[in-house]
Amino acid sequence: MGWLSNLKGRLSGDKAPKFSTTGSPDPKFLGDFMVYQFLGDHFGLKEEQFQQYASELPAELKGLTKLWTLFYLSWLFKLYAASKYGQEFSHQLLTQAEDRFKKAESLQEGAEGLASAVTFWFGRLDDSTSHVGTKVEGTEVPFEVFAAMYGT
Repeated sequence: MGWLSNLKGRLSGDKAPKFSTTGSPDPKFLGDFMVYQFLGDHFGLKEEQFQQYASELPAELKGLTKLWTLFYLSWLFKLYAASKYGQEFSHQLLTQAEDRFKKAESLQEGAEGLASAVTFWFGRLDDSTSHVGTKVEGTEVPFEVFAAMYGT
């Protein structure tokens, strides 16, 4: 009966999956994931949350809040991937995302120009980070101010 006890011990042991990742994930997969989050799941944010974020903004800016939140969260996702896996990985991720955004443009009404907008604004946000730490009269200027200036 020793073999039965041994088998029972193996089957009833720790049920947590035991695996570890080796290397980096597929950048194309993460590019697809980022596009899905932008267009579909919205990084888990609900419509009520977007409305709450915009509640104190002027009426003419409220409509843009959701779009800009998604741009910003997508850019942070790209930054995290670049910091963890390197610039080449990030470039591959963005190339895949751009291809998927272009496909979405042809499939979804109202999505025209999305791929070029993402490319443009990611570049502006990247450029604005070079000014992190800039102070005016002793107060640090948020990098978003520079992103807005570069975008015009």
